Amino acid sequence: PQELCKAVRICSNGGRNKGIALGALGNEKRKILIVDDDEMSRVLVSKALEYEGYKVRQAESGDQGLKVIQDWEPSLVLLDVQMAGLNGIETLLRLRAKEEYV
Repeated sequence: PQELCKAVRICSNGGRNKGIALGALGNEKRKILIVDDDEMSRVLVSKALEYEGYKVRQAESGDQGLKVIQDWEPSLVLLDVQMAGLNGIETLLRLRAKEEYV
């Protein structure tokens, strides 16, 4: 039980669990950007990833996503292919054109 508590960082008070921090695998250091023009998709994916301990940011367009990538430097980008304006393929091509992202 002691190792389990350390592994999942269970915070207890007098034997009552106060909550579980799910960043036990080091996810709290990993940053993920979600780029999608559908707000519900962004929110659902964000909540699932935050639950697992990841730092998450959202962008609603390819242009906005490129700005966030430059400023925030995420570890991973989840990119919707079919978006209005700058779609996912065009966003990826612009990103790959930069030397630091190849």
